[in-house]
Amino acid sequence: MTATTPATQRSSTGSLWALRVLGALLLLAIAGIHVYLWQQGYRNIEMIGPAFLAQSVIAVGGAALLFLTRGRLLAVAAVLGALFALGSLGALLVSTFVGLFGFRESMAADLWWETIWVEVAAAVVLGALAALANRRGRCWRGRDAETTPSRSTELSPSTRRRRRTRRPEGRTPAGAPTPAPREHRPGGPCRRPPTPPRSARRSRSC
Repeated sequence: MTATTPATQRSSTGSLWALRVLGALLLLAIAGIHVYLWQQGYRNIEMIGPAFLAQSVIAVGGAALLFLTRGRLLAVAAVLGALFALGSLGALLVSTFVGLFGFRESMAADLWWETIWVEVAAAVVLGALAALANRRGRCWRGRDAETTPSRSTELSPSTRRRRRTRRPEGRTPAGAPTPAPREHRPGGPCRRPPTPPRSARRSRSC
């Protein structure tokens, strides 16, 4: 895995914001074109007039989402914006060459070619934005996974201190009395031999 340098991060952030701004402007251009055409007479066409208003509202909302989201949600917003631009482009082409809701558009209509180029550009830019945002999100998740230590390696200072001071089993500290061996009787449990009284211990020492 290649290391992410600060220069690469700044370049990626700059490209991401450039695509954000450009994609939002293209969506606002789509909204402005449809509002203008609606005012020029398309509002009187059944189904087409309300559809133009709905496209304008959706385009403005998509432009706002590009600035309000980040990370994986930004990639999702960009994909939705690209799909909207492609859908609007497809509806224009269908209404021109086939007809849509009983309406037939003409290539000589006002802003026909401008609408085509704006919607194609919006689909391309938002597709690139979605790809870049998704790739950057994966890079950041991989970096967090590398820098985050596992639970097995996270030890508190008190736990490390207890592990260092813990003595092995079977050993006694220097100077400590050795415990008396346990007496084993056949058929009975192991137990320590009785401790002699203090007077007997004193007579032995004398």
